[in-house]
Amino acid sequence: MFDKSERTNGTFSLPDFTFDADANSYTCPAAKLLLQYRRHFTNQRTGIVFGNRRQYRAERRDCAACPLKAKCCPGPDPRKLSVSVHEAARDIVRNLRDTPEYLQSGRARKRSRCCSPTSSAFCGLDDYDYEALAAPATSSP
Repeated sequence: MFDKSERTNGTFSLPDFTFDADANSYTCPAAKLLLQYRRHFTNQRTGIVFGNRRQYRAERRDCAACPLKAKCCPGPDPRKLSVSVHEAARDIVRNLRDTPEYLQSGRARKRSRCCSPTSSAFCGLDDYDYEALAAPATSSP
């Protein structure tokens, strides 16, 4: 899994925020809420926007008065989080990422991808005899 949730510019990343599944909200390090919607709609909305993601936003007045603003959202706009709808599954994979079993399964997936003639050069199997593998085995009488 490619994990791009960590920021490289020194501001808070997604793991610095706490998700509350019951309230469907995130809490920032300054204990302010980031919500999808701040009002109730007559027609219930899914909250899923482009790219199967959900947008969570802080209130402008919360961010403007926050002492952590420079580390959270240095610009004039309040903080927004764009979170995958599959974030729960991604968290499970993040927790398994450093286990020996996960590393072994990654090696096994790479090995299975390299067992075709088109990818053999990539894996260093140039001289492998695929025709011999494809030919039916003959039994001697």
